[in-house]
Amino acid sequence: MALPLIYVSKNRKVADLVQLAKTELFDKNEPRIKFVSRDSQISKTVACAEILKKEFPDLHQQNLIYRETAKREQKASKSKHRNPCLSVLLSKNELNSQAVGYQGTETFEQIWKRHVESGSK
Repeated sequence: MALPLIYVSKNRKVADLVQLAKTELFDKNEPRIKFVSRDSQISKTVACAEILKKEFPDLHQQNLIYRETAKREQKASKSKHRNPCLSVLLSKNELNSQAVGYQGTETFEQIWKRHVESGSK
């Protein structure tokens, strides 16, 4: 079964992207989905992930930040531009918690409680 990819573009609304993700995860019972974005759409991807994790706190998250080379042709010269990109994998199943970019299922309140109980300052 292929991993459902949700491409975030300037023409797509956050609410529509979140609804699409919910449909994949819960109506179609996919175990995981991946949002993919670049440039100015990265903040929209983060918003989608945060909305879903707030509504479904048992989701595991794996983030990958990278650059993608794009060729741009201008009048006199051809140049290469490196676009910032973000992919966010959301999973109902556990992911590798040791991987860079992993965010577990703990809520802010749980993390804060553990922090206060440990006596950390």
